[in-house]
Amino acid sequence: GLRIAPRCERCPAPLAGSPISGLRFLWGLRAKDGRWVGGRVLDLRPGLSQGVEANAELQAVNGELRLHAYLGLPALGQSRTWRRP
Repeated sequence: GLRIAPRCERCPAPLAGSPISGLRFLWGLRAKDGRWVGGRVLDLRPGLSQGVEANAELQAVNGELRLHAYLGLPALGQSRTWRRP
């Protein structure tokens, strides 16, 4: 499963070494046609991709929150879904 590191060691300054808990990782979204677009997301997973900024789109549908992150073309990105318990 998805594992989160306790600190963002590979994040760009001034976030380098910041605790993951409470770290702002999603910003700049604006509402458009029932979803949020034009934002940025920071990858907090441990490993080579940690600290990489990507484009972000967010959509809430039927109790699910879907985040789509991509560099370049949206079709080549990755999506994550969170469901209400």
